[in-house]
Amino acid sequence: MIHLGKLNYDNFDDVFELEVKKEQYPFVLDNCNSLAKAYATMINGGKVGFFWISYELENIVAKKLYASFGFLETKEMCGDEIVAVMKL
Repeated sequence: MIHLGKLNYDNFDDVFELEVKKEQYPFVLDNCNSLAKAYATMINGGKVGFFWISYELENIVAKKLYASFGFLETKEMCGDEIVAVMKL
């Protein structure tokens, strides 16, 4: 089951313990990379106002899953992947 919650000092280390199945690796950005991008956004603007992910255009399962959590596709691309954003 997926649960999206607020990241704070008490649960920060738990993010590094999250794992995905081997067959999911091509579709999921590693946690360290995600946290680094969120931190870079935070120090550049104070508070992180959004969270973004990217996935392959043909990955309809990912598109539907992320949309169910409120992610909206943008017209931006990250390499050959579409970017989706969720405002916080």
